[in-house]
Amino acid sequence: MNLLGKLLVVLTCVGALFKPQMSFAARDRGGNLVRYAAEQVLKKASRSLLIENDYVPCRQIGGGENCEQKIKHALLNLDLRPNETRKTASGDELQLDFDLTQGTIVVLQPFYEDFRVADDRDERTVAQVKRLLVKEASHLWGTNDESGQDFANAFEEFNEVTPIKVTKENACSVLNDIFISPFEDSRALSCIAAVQQKYCSSNQLLWTSELARVISKTLGDCRFQNFQRLQERSRLSVERVEWAFLNFASSLLGER
Repeated sequence: MNLLGKLLVVLTCVGALFKPQMSFAARDRGGNLVRYAAEQVLKKASRSLLIENDYVPCRQIGGGENCEQKIKHALLNLDLRPNETRKTASGDELQLDFDLTQGTIVVLQPFYEDFRVADDRDERTVAQVKRLLVKEASHLWGTNDESGQDFANAFEEFNEVTPIKVTKENACSVLNDIFISPFEDSRALSCIAAVQQKYCSSNQLLWTSELARVISKTLGDCRFQNFQRLQERSRLSVERVEWAFLNFASSLLGER
């Protein structure tokens, strides 16, 4: 295959990575690979927030009316504008902006520049983008910069201490979004990846209590087998999902 052919294959794969449920309002015009890293971390952060938004009590932590629906709509309809810049009244360039009419978050050129070499496997980077997205979404119900940051912090803190809720609809998203540092030992990474590939390579699974228990146990086996190879934050991330699937298994008891 010549160089042009290889490039076309790469560009085709990049375009395919955006799943239909993430219906971005504006798409990458031209498939520029410079934007690839930024859009990958944006997609990872959005998917994670969509799961968390289902169980974080938005109103209780300071959100406005219909805040859950507004966050969900904004995350599902991110408006990508990689060639556009906007400034605040004081002249600072914005990474993100919001559109009250459409209820969307607008992703601007400075965001792409700041995250052009981002790694979507790095949990700190994904967490940073999640905070930016939640803060921007909060402006849709009238927060200012200070109160928007307070809401983003509260959203993150609630998520850190609250068990993940797994459902039939989000089970594979939860499993595939386990945060593991890319710098972990390759054997540990391969073990987790094998679980994800075995159970969630397609969306045709029939979720049963037994299957959920098997996944929980398999993740636990991976964690114990690689206990000394995994960093503490990665171990805790895996353990959190283990418990989530164990609770999911309990919720499925009695179903046929």
